[in-house]
Amino acid sequence: MPSSTLIDFSDLGSAATIPIPSNYQNFHWLGYDLQEEFTGIPLANLDSVFTTPPARVIHGAGFQMTADTPFDLNDLSIAPHSGLGQLDITIKASRTTNVGLEVVASFVIRTSPQSSPDTAVISNLTVKNISQLQIFSNSMETFDVGRISITRS
Repeated sequence: MPSSTLIDFSDLGSAATIPIPSNYQNFHWLGYDLQEEFTGIPLANLDSVFTTPPARVIHGAGFQMTADTPFDLNDLSIAPHSGLGQLDITIKASRTTNVGLEVVASFVIRTSPQSSPDTAVISNLTVKNISQLQIFSNSMETFDVGRISITRS
């Protein structure tokens, strides 16, 4: 039976900045730093779990999470780091095949230059049966990821 998981990093302690443990939530993490506050404020409520800003976020210009077993990506909360307006953030989802990784979804979220730099972008995603998720800024500017909602079979 499928089970949904909300990854919000709230159970990783209260240190100001720490690396994410290598097998946190059964994922291999690369390029992530964990910080204590979310610089963006969600403006939309696409899922009841996104009604308030998270207490902890992952922060940087590029991240990767890889699982040994496939998962579905449901929702993701992203915000440009404080002080940035327009920012292109690429989300790339891949699955493992017998010949390597196959990209199954790749798209760009552009934050608006007219919006407040603390405006969060919340995407309602449904990407099935993936083993790797990459999120990176096309200009190498930093951004925050507050919550990741997944489903495992």
